[in-house]
Amino acid sequence: MKKDPNLKISAEDYLFNIMIVDEQHQRFIGIYNNIIKLSEDKPNVTNDKICRVLNELSEYLKYHFKTEERLMMLADYPDIDKHIKEHIFFINKIDEFILANKYKNPVLLDNMLAFSRKWFLSHIMQTDAKYIDILKAYIDHHPDTK
Repeated sequence: MKKDPNLKISAEDYLFNIMIVDEQHQRFIGIYNNIIKLSEDKPNVTNDKICRVLNELSEYLKYHFKTEERLMMLADYPDIDKHIKEHIFFINKIDEFILANKYKNPVLLDNMLAFSRKWFLSHIMQTDAKYIDILKAYIDHHPDTK
């Protein structure tokens, strides 16, 4: 894949000013940017390299979703059930990618890249953005929340 500067996402451009969430979203952006690098070097990418990035993404998601869901629960976020359903959807998608990697799907990296970018733009920048005010208000009143 040829380098496309429009694919890269810069963490500094997408901050919610909720430290714990911003730090974790930055980690997702780092993983996403690693997927871009793999896509740009497809001829040299092994299933093992893809497996490593999928495992990193899977572990990140478990940690991040647990953190985010805990904060939403503590802040009594009204759309938490809908939000959790989106998290489950993403976890299931990663499981599909892991299976596709086992079968050496030739378009896996393209699918991973497209899905991760869409997830970032739709879930993080739209769905997550809906909880900003509620979480900030909760954290302001409970500064020890982590």
